[in-house]
Amino acid sequence: MENQKDLTKITESCGQAFYAVCDCVMTDAQMKEWAESGNVLPDDCMDANMTLHDIILNHGLDVFDEDGQMNGDAEIILEDAWKFADKLNKKKYPKPPSYSIGDLHSSINDIFNQWVSAKMTTIEARDLANKCCAKFIEDNK
Repeated sequence: MENQKDLTKITESCGQAFYAVCDCVMTDAQMKEWAESGNVLPDDCMDANMTLHDIILNHGLDVFDEDGQMNGDAEIILEDAWKFADKLNKKKYPKPPSYSIGDLHSSINDIFNQWVSAKMTTIEARDLANKCCAKFIEDNK
């Protein structure tokens, strides 16, 4: 088939085109759910393989051999293009950070140390500690 460099370019092009189609046919909520949990996938909203099949054909490549079986290069492109689209989606909708109780303890400890060293007032320390706790609770629901 193509040399490896051309195959990589084709795969990335297919992944970008496939992602653009997903972004058009899926709702914003579905795209976020796909990025955050993987529970909603493009297959839930359209036939992903047929879409990628058409995109690969646009590159002038055959997808199926004479027996009607998907050829090895097409399988590689399909899988890698889907992974590329998944990475694009996760980049667009990054998973919100979650904090451990150790992170919260470190934050509160830092606030305490600043309060003890008189770098902040009692009111400022209390407000910042409350915000840290509220953020911890919100992010870990």
